[in-house]
Amino acid sequence: MRVVLIRTPAGIFAYEDVCPHAFWPLSDGTAQNGVLECPGHGWEFSIDTGRCLNAPAYCLTPVAVSVQGETVLLFWEQKKLAAIR
Repeated sequence: MRVVLIRTPAGIFAYEDVCPHAFWPLSDGTAQNGVLECPGHGWEFSIDTGRCLNAPAYCLTPVAVSVQGETVLLFWEQKKLAAIR
């Protein structure tokens, strides 16, 4: 699974690296002022919540993040991992 990881002054956020609209990799987009912009069609997502600012019915799929010192740990649900394998 590809993940886009974003560090902001509010913390570290992780989402599946795919736009829910047209499936572009979000890691190819830009992140600034609390907004992650998809490189495909320019849809914007709140980095804090994953909610789409252009079409609120769309939302990014979050990946749980834990920071331990200088290490960033990412956690997925076991059901989702089983489906990916």
